[in-house]
Amino acid sequence: MIVLCRVYNILMKIFKGNIILIIILMFADLFSFYLSLFLAYEIRYILFYLLPGKLVPMSFPFSSFIKMWWMPTITIVLIWATNLYTKRLPFWIEASNLIKILTLNSVLIFAMVSLGKLLDEVSRGVLILFWLISLFLFPLIRLAVKLTLFNFDFFKERILFLGAGKTAKDSASGLISDKYLGYHLVGFLDDDREKWGNLLEICGKNYKVFGGIVHFKKFVKKLSISTIIIAIPSLDAQSSSKLVGKVQLLVNKVIVVPDFKGVALLNSELLTLFDQRLFLISIKNNLKSKINQIIKRLFDLALCLAASWLIIPIIIIIALLIKRDSKGPVFFIQERVGKHGKPFKCIKFRSMVLNSDEVLNDYLNKYPEKKLEWQKFKKIKGFDPRVTKFGRFLRKTSLDELPQIFNVIKGEMSLVGPRPYLFSEVYEMQDYKETIFLTVPGITGLWQISGRSELNFNERLNIDVWYILNWSVWLDLEILFKTFSAVIKREGAY
Repeated sequence: MIVLCRVYNILMKIFKGNIILIIILMFADLFSFYLSLFLAYEIRYILFYLLPGKLVPMSFPFSSFIKMWWMPTITIVLIWATNLYTKRLPFWIEASNLIKILTLNSVLIFAMVSLGKLLDEVSRGVLILFWLISLFLFPLIRLAVKLTLFNFDFFKERILFLGAGKTAKDSASGLISDKYLGYHLVGFLDDDREKWGNLLEICGKNYKVFGGIVHFKKFVKKLSISTIIIAIPSLDAQSSSKLVGKVQLLVNKVIVVPDFKGVALLNSELLTLFDQRLFLISIKNNLKSKINQIIKRLFDLALCLAASWLIIPIIIIIALLIKRDSKGPVFFIQERVGKHGKPFKCIKFRSMVLNSDEVLNDYLNKYPEKKLEWQKFKKIKGFDPRVTKFGRFLRKTSLDELPQIFNVIKGEMSLVGPRPYLFSEVYEMQDYKETIFLTVPGITGLWQISGRSELNFNERLNIDVWYILNWSVWLDLEILFKTFSAVIKREGAY
């Protein structure tokens, strides 16, 4: 390991670290390309024997693809053109970009095969299978390569924050916690002298505030900084522009954290007016579009139907266990607020005793501290006397919400969306309700993967509004994947 580190340091001095990382990622993408192609070829070969008489036999060996050097060349050029070898993006954003690129890549390859009359040498079925497999393999192999390199501290960008306030700390926490980005936080600079020499805790580690922002030139050189992040919301536009101009002369990259927290920027576009040297931010609300509402609905139905063979047997088994565990109905049906503020019957597995309201009042009167907790979170952390023995298991695993799949099929709910609120909570929602009631509530949502019951009521409202204004199909997919992780880890569940 020591020898490897020495070789790495020598290479970093000879070449820029980014060049070596780019070469590694290119080889990773080439590996993904040929592995996807090989798997597609083998699957097509197997299907020929599984479906006798329905498929034409392939008359060419896999080795014939090696001669077609232009195929991987197109792929690498497209990835290069979209800056995916130089940009450091979160995994889900990079995966989204890769899927678009690989789809365009497959269309171009298919067109060139057809125009070049190469269909005798290349199977259409292989190309379609290649496209489907590549959508998974390219992001996953990149994930494995980057995490491996960054875990050994190879090719990490050394970053220094200008500013040591809440915005800087929140930004640092977000960048450092995402291991896929490969940032190495060195420390902070701030003009507040009282902060000089202090240690700030970020993601369980302490980082030093070295001194004032005016001394950034000295610290950039001394600490070998490659990226500076400016996180000073109080800075006016003119001062911010001057600071960026000075910093750009010393480092490879400058990141500015604008004071836009809570603004829906996920579906935004940057428009540049060259003559006026201005840029505009175009912000879209995707869920206002009828077409997007239909797409979201079709997305829900497709996933529900695909998973029904697994969900229905689980629902039957849980129903039998509930009847065995306690007296009462299997389902708990409660009126909740739906789209446009209209009521609907929300279906859940019963996880409480029948006289739950009476039990709750007695418990809150007996334990005043729990009453304050109930008023803040609308839930009781830890032991809840209303919940049955089997109900605790259902809540810990979120299986109590599984019957809401019927609400999704009826169109009253979505797989992903804002939390289904009670009518008693509508008054407390204030101005938030206008946005939240634009769409149907969800079985899971951004609130589910952001701490669930650990969030207070206002935090949940803010998260739901942010989700609605930033909605995309890809965001729904990301939330669904992260929900499984949150449920398995039982984060915020009680």
